[in-house]
Amino acid sequence: MKRSLVFAALLLSTFVAPSAQADDAGTLRAGFGVVDLTPSKPVPLGGYAARFGKKSTGVHDPVKARAMVLEEDGVKLALVSVDLVGVSGEVKAAVVEALRPRGFTSQTVMLTATHNHSGPGALTTMPLFRPMMGLYDEAFAEETIHRIAKAITVADAALAPARLALATAHAPGLQRNRATDGGPVDDSMTVLRV
Repeated sequence: MKRSLVFAALLLSTFVAPSAQADDAGTLRAGFGVVDLTPSKPVPLGGYAARFGKKSTGVHDPVKARAMVLEEDGVKLALVSVDLVGVSGEVKAAVVEALRPRGFTSQTVMLTATHNHSGPGALTTMPLFRPMMGLYDEAFAEETIHRIAKAITVADAALAPARLALATAHAPGLQRNRATDGGPVDDSMTVLRV
């Protein structure tokens, strides 16, 4: 999540004109949307190769798509976080295609995953990922793509004047190095406020 936020902040710093980052409110608009992605039926969990595509047995917590749309001078940017193990190129392409009438392109839609190993799989046709994602379920994939696009549509419809603020602080103990015990750790925390 932290890496996605930092990347989004860097992306925004190149997208938003300096006048909008300062006190020139009114040129930048932002909107937010959240849509439930919880499967309507049992599907394989994403990221569990040892389960060999075995379907889920229930829902402990809902999974969601969270979207933020920024617009300045008619140019829109959608930043979306989905509770999935990953986002395939085929899912992104389908989401972008659904949003073309609203003026979005593959360059203006950024889909990121929380890398949730307790979320749904069955979203890719690529055979290499079948052990980790289970068999592709076309109906579920279409439902998920529709819901992700809906989160962006809701955010786009909610555009209102906005300001951006970005800050970085020292936050020891928040991060750890999972690869090397005692290895280097970036203990800074970057927060973007819209």
